[in-house]
Amino acid sequence: MKLKRILSLALSGVLAVSMLTACGIGGGSGIFGAGDQSRDFAKLLNSKLDEATAKVVEYKNSDYSNLKSTVQSITNTLDADQVENGAATGAIASMALQMTKALDMNLSTSDGWSVSPEDRTHVKIFVFDADNDKYNTLDEAATAVKELLDNMKLGDEKATKSDEYTNKYSGYVAARATTIKAAASGEEDTHAWVIGVVLVQDSEPVATSNT
Repeated sequence: MKLKRILSLALSGVLAVSMLTACGIGGGSGIFGAGDQSRDFAKLLNSKLDEATAKVVEYKNSDYSNLKSTVQSITNTLDADQVENGAATGAIASMALQMTKALDMNLSTSDGWSVSPEDRTHVKIFVFDADNDKYNTLDEAATAVKELLDNMKLGDEKATKSDEYTNKYSGYVAARATTIKAAASGEEDTHAWVIGVVLVQDSEPVATSNT
């Protein structure tokens, strides 16, 4: 009798874990529940880079420049109206700049980035509605971020080399899944991905030979 009870409790535990994983809690790419998704996001983002860009930058799971803390703070204060399915603006963007002490990452240019004569650190926050069919999974959110980052064209030579300077790039990411409780009873909760990217430009002058 005691053995049957123990086996029954063990089976209940296995079923509970299975249900949590199926709902995304602890599953790494689910939309329900809050949690750090940075490690999985870094792997997904790197896997989507084209060959030229992958040679220039690798995105790491890191709290570089207070990035993870920034993403968590944004997640804790996120409102459903701030879920913009793209690069965050307004108060979220301002919070990111203030907390990371970085420059805004310009993704609006279609010509791509050019070499900087000085070291620079850039940040951008992305927020996606995980209830939207386009962003149901972390993989889909990573694809959306990758497509926005493509505007920098880091794989182009002009982003890494000029007659006077060379630039090397280091990338860092943080990502969290969050549930935003509905403001009123009867309304549905909002599920969202909050993703932060920091990109560092290390600039070096081109060595010149004295002849």
